[in-house]
Amino acid sequence: MSVFLKVKDFFSKNSISDCKIAVALSGGTDSTALFFLLLEIAVPFNLQIYAVHINYNLRGKDSEDDEEFVRKLCEENNVELFVKIMDMSKNLSKIEETARMERYKFFSEIQKEKSIKYVATAHNANDQAETLLFRLARKTGILGASGITPVREDGIIRPLLNVTRNEIISYLTENKHYWRIDETNADVKFSRNRIRANVIPELEKINPAAVVNIAQFCDFLRKFVEKTEKVNEFLIDKRESVDAIKEKCYENGLILNENHCANIEKCKENTGAVVLLPDLKMFVLKNLLLFKKNGDNSLEIQEISIKEDDKNLIVGNLWKIVILGETPKKGENFAVVQKSDYPLKIKKLSSKDCLKNDDKTAFERMKKNGLSKFERENSPAVFSSNGDLLAAAFVSWKFDGNVKGFRWLKVENVGGN
Repeated sequence: MSVFLKVKDFFSKNSISDCKIAVALSGGTDSTALFFLLLEIAVPFNLQIYAVHINYNLRGKDSEDDEEFVRKLCEENNVELFVKIMDMSKNLSKIEETARMERYKFFSEIQKEKSIKYVATAHNANDQAETLLFRLARKTGILGASGITPVREDGIIRPLLNVTRNEIISYLTENKHYWRIDETNADVKFSRNRIRANVIPELEKINPAAVVNIAQFCDFLRKFVEKTEKVNEFLIDKRESVDAIKEKCYENGLILNENHCANIEKCKENTGAVVLLPDLKMFVLKNLLLFKKNGDNSLEIQEISIKEDDKNLIVGNLWKIVILGETPKKGENFAVVQKSDYPLKIKKLSSKDCLKNDDKTAFERMKKNGLSKFERENSPAVFSSNGDLLAAAFVSWKFDGNVKGFRWLKVENVGGN
């Protein structure tokens, strides 16, 4: 399949049409190819093409020439260009990470300002293979091993992920398109460049299709992850050290840099705080840290019944309902349940629900008990058969030892209290 057909297939499969798209255009091999490919498919998919370019001023005259090349390219093809000029030549520590953050920040600003739905970056099959090898070397989990995402929720798309760098160069050469060469891509002091220069060629000696096979593996694994959706959400005890949190995030495919770790250290004891991380948010709960996929700020709590013979129940991955058939210790926070209360009902707590004979809402009680807003709004509540609220997360009448019951129950985190 030609490069053009692969890109066309990408837009068809992802139902991308009738919208504005900006291409991240550096002037290099990959982005120049993507620029021309988007122009080729613009008419059949009814796309308005724009371009964005960032001049980091890292390579002196070469950076100026890159910007001039991009400006001329856009002018010749009647494409509106948005340029951001920065001076990172004096800020060489963590340069790759800083440049990436600034790049995506600029993309987001342009998207909002110009109502651009997607920003297309030129990540290709070689980038996919290099990313997987890089993450495996540093340690990663199933989500990290699924590689670069082709379509992100923030509108970043990668139409060339199934196209190799050799195919890209052939496309440019055959169509007589010129491009700029960034010599820093060959600088092996950067980890990715070492993989590109040393590891990938050795793998291709074993099998010339190594890059394609690795990219296809990432594609397969990503589809498996999307199907299972088990790594879209995970929990960590907030008492864990930041190093231990970082390790457990790796196991779930989330790679944290030093800035991420610093933010987690700063906020992990601040119940109710929310920390933005790559593709995930971290919610600081009463006892736990909940890592949840971006755009998903609630928990699904299905309405179910509790029968007399039911034991402990897990609700929504975050909560468990502890049910005792024997009398708990005096003073423990258990609700007393009589036989006449059955069958019990579990449903999501509302802001107006109150325990029986209580003048304060369960939300108020939960807040006083140190629960975050996220926990209050996503707590399962246990009701008796006649509609009385018996318990919500960390809220129920304390057992004082003077009441006989058939069962005792409470709602708490899956990690206990």
